Amino acid sequence: EKFCAEHFPGHQALVCTHPDGHNHSGNIHVHIVINSLRIEEVPFLPYMDRPADTKAGCKHRCTDAALRYFKSEVMEMCHREGLYQIDLLNGSKNRVTDREYWAQKKGQAALDKQNAPMIAGGITPRQTKFETNKEKLRQTIRKALATAASFDEFSSLLLREGVTVKESRGRLSYLTPDRTKPITARKLGDDFDRAAVLAVLEQNAARATEKTAAIPEYPRRGKTGIQPTKAPQSAPKLVGASSISFASPQAGKLTHSAASPLPAKPDGFAGAPSVQRLVDIAAKRAEGKGRGYERWATMHNLKQMAATLN
Repeated sequence: EKFCAEHFPGHQALVCTHPDGHNHSGNIHVHIVINSLRIEEVPFLPYMDRPADTKAGCKHRCTDAALRYFKSEVMEMCHREGLYQIDLLNGSKNRVTDREYWAQKKGQAALDKQNAPMIAGGITPRQTKFETNKEKLRQTIRKALATAASFDEFSSLLLREGVTVKESRGRLSYLTPDRTKPITARKLGDDFDRAAVLAVLEQNAARATEKTAAIPEYPRRGKTGIQPTKAPQSAPKLVGASSISFASPQAGKLTHSAASPLPAKPDGFAGAPSVQRLVDIAAKRAEGKGRGYERWATMHNLKQMAATLN
């Protein structure tokens, strides 16, 4: 009642309190329902920005500034009363929706039921923790972020795992092979949005540059004194199809003989373009590879076929 009187003056309010009993955590849920129509004039509060927000007969406006103000007041109240409270003002690194939460709960219960006979028989099950598809995607993205130093490299590493990165209006989304609609970074967490990804890639690039610059140049082994300067020697000229002269011991005079041209280097020598094997896309598709891998294999085969024409 005190919270409603301070933050919703002039509005009729209904407060409902109940314990959260689905997992026996002991959490307390409080719901506040207000009449949006203001019945009396109120003083100007910090989150208000219009004169109509204080007049009687006008409706309550729920703006971003108002929500941020209410969240900060709730956190301050919980801190003052010694209650545990999560950070409502800043985003979450892993944002788990209610749907994903219940999917993880049901999946874990089904996995425990499946592993129960194996544990009773003394067999250690291979998988004991259920992971949702979004959690697997988070792990794949974090693995790529740990090694990539640029956005192109980051996209390439994800594409090898079958995940396609898309950017639209400054926001990233991730498309997995089993979906037709991409998953936005907002549903995964703040660690996967464009700003956070670019910040990590920039740190990785700076760290790689520092490692390269920190490698010392060791001096050459041997004598360090002044070495005598050797006279420059001219390399012998290569002879192709032109004729050469030599002294014939029988005739005692110069004769001429045509030299054969130098043999060409085979393809295996250095300097020849290296061509890798083509990927059998049909066989990989039969093994269970997704569309992301198929797109990568198609580009790989095209590059190798183009290399054979050079």
